[in-house]
Formats: sequence, structure tokens, C-alpha cells
Amino acid sequence: IYLSLLDSKAFNIETGSQGFSLESLGEAAKPAIVSILYSILVTLGDLYRYQIKLDKAFHYYDMAAFLSPGRGWHFNQITVLEVAEFRNCNALYYCVRSIKASSEPCQMGFKNIK
Repeated sequence: IYLSLLDSKAFNIETGSQGFSLESLGEAAKPAIVSILYSILVTLGDLYRYQIKLDKAFHYYDMAAFLSPGRGWHFNQITVLEVAEFRNCNALYYCVRSIKASSEPCQMGFKNIK
């Protein structure tokens, strides 16, 4: 799913034309694209969580983890799932993972651990 999104044709807003690939944007644009995809995946997980479809929510949080494992927000959201299922030890584990994420720790994790 990620490669097809990264390799697909895009619409050029400035010229109003189609036909350039995202690779033409260069390496500098890829972190921004990954960040946007990450946010979309976490948001999709949240939407499923609100609908109490926890398996699907976990699936999207897991996809976000695969896309950007160094970020902590998806771990924080998994913490919420674990609390909803009364799995407190798992919740504590994911909460600590969200705080200790290598590139972007989740600050909300500090509030959740209290």
C-alpha cells in the first residue's frame, strides 16, 4: 500500500497538470510524505477505535508502527486500546514504549502513566 502511494501519479496544483511522480520531488519530500501517511494511519485507527472496532483500530496503529517505528503516538493509542480491554500490564508496556520512542516520543504518555 505504501509503495503504490509513493509511486503513484500526482496532481500538480501550480500548473494544473497531472503526470509527475512523487519521486520527482526528491528525497527531501519523502519524510513529509511518510509523516502525512503516518498521521492518516493513526487517524484511521482512532476512527475505528471510536466505533469500538478495536481489531481494526489495532491494525491501523500497527501499520503506522511499520511505517515509522521511531514515533511514539501509535504506541500511545495502543495503550488506550489495552486499557479498554482491561489489559493493564500491556497498557503500561505500550505507554512506556510511547514515552521511550527514539525519534518522536509521545508526551501524552507521561500523563497516561500517572
